[in-house]
Amino acid sequence: MALSLMLKKKYKQKRDTLFNELISSNDGFKFNNHHTKLVDSIVREIVESINQKYHVEDFSLIAVGGYGREDLSPKSDVDLLFLYKKSNKNIKNLITELNNNLWDVGLEVGISFLTLKQAIIDSKKDIKTVTKFAESRHLIGDEDYYGEFVRSIKILIGRMNPLKLSEKKLLELVERHDYYLGIKSNLEPQIKEGIGGLRDIHTIIWVSIFMFNILKLEDLIQINIFTSKEIKELRSAWKFLLTVRAFIHLFNDSKGDSLSIENQLKISKKLSYRNNQKEKGVERFMKHLFV
Repeated sequence: MALSLMLKKKYKQKRDTLFNELISSNDGFKFNNHHTKLVDSIVREIVESINQKYHVEDFSLIAVGGYGREDLSPKSDVDLLFLYKKSNKNIKNLITELNNNLWDVGLEVGISFLTLKQAIIDSKKDIKTVTKFAESRHLIGDEDYYGEFVRSIKILIGRMNPLKLSEKKLLELVERHDYYLGIKSNLEPQIKEGIGGLRDIHTIIWVSIFMFNILKLEDLIQINIFTSKEIKELRSAWKFLLTVRAFIHLFNDSKGDSLSIENQLKISKKLSYRNNQKEKGVERFMKHLFV
């Protein structure tokens, strides 16, 4: 309890500093990257402490999904995979303590604990699982075991047929677009799941991973999928959406991603969209968002 209280104070102070930097920089990429590193340090400190009480050997704690991508907005889920080799009575206790401590710090947490074999079996059954595991980072524990996990996921993707996996992700995109069409979507757009939102950019990344084993947008230039100008424009849009999303989370103190009318006014002011003779600042902000 003492550790979680100390880390909660540390997290709040450093996150507030990041928020102040966000206000001056309007850089959602920078915020998410630094926020990810802050959470990394907290996760490692908690695990090191708990592992002294509930000792577990031959494990690797892995960041997956958006957290694995170093793309952690203020209220994004901290998705973790605890990969272990042999069953140990201490594993469940360690996971429970880790989960409770992270919740006490104020983080939204999702933890899976699996053997490598179980992780592969789960990935075969569910495209969302293999997608999440395809974006990963080692946090603490056995790095060689993590390397084995990465290689196994890459091999699995090849066996599952990259083209079919990509088609499924594109079908998800179409279904999302159909769902979010409508007046409500336009008045209070969904920054993450809505049309032209963050999920559309994520879909490009996921298809790139499946088809070309490419994790960075810039590498798509080399294989003539996008031009450097297109990547620059995509990066700019991504940065803008991440910035808006960060403000939504911080203003709402929750992980909802709908841009309410109230927050449109607040965020447009934070981003220095001023009224002029032709139109209000918030109107220009929303035009920028949609265009």
